[in-house]
Amino acid sequence: MVGINPFAEIYNVKVLDENGRGNANNLIKGIKWCIDNDIDLINISFGYQKDNKKLKDIIDKAISKNIIIVAAAGNTYGFKTDYPANYNNVISVTSLDKELQRSSFAALGKIDFALPGEEILSTDNNGDYSLFEGTSFATAYASGVISVLLSKYKNEEIKLTFSEYIKKFVVNKEEWDTVNYGKGLLKITN
Repeated sequence: MVGINPFAEIYNVKVLDENGRGNANNLIKGIKWCIDNDIDLINISFGYQKDNKKLKDIIDKAISKNIIIVAAAGNTYGFKTDYPANYNNVISVTSLDKELQRSSFAALGKIDFALPGEEILSTDNNGDYSLFEGTSFATAYASGVISVLLSKYKNEEIKLTFSEYIKKFVVNKEEWDTVNYGKGLLKITN
């Protein structure tokens, strides 16, 4: 199985325990490690419903070092977007189903991009493959696309070039639905 960018160098920075639980202090330490080790892109496929000043401060520091942060909007079933995705300088990602409709479990609010997040084949904790769903999987997809763009552009140029890589699809409204779809579907074009 090959992901979107088989040439990306991936570092696993463990901030959650074996049960998938953790706290903001662990995430802060993980982001600090990324800053200290000159990481280009941080994928955060989880979130919190509460704002945290220390988390916001370390994210601002990472952004000031031209680190791109991509975070899951959250599986809040229509409630507000999780933090850190809710921060303005973090790229927030929501989930789409196979019909390119926002997934029913996805958060609403600050959404930057929408990507596939249902029926995603990935490795499971038994060393096998399973189908998964969630904004976390859409976020990993977005991080893969952005990592491909990093091979073409500098970190500080990425956000300026997104418009070339966004596909806006038809929605049943006269206006573009930014609440459900953000700027659109982020994808690599030919």
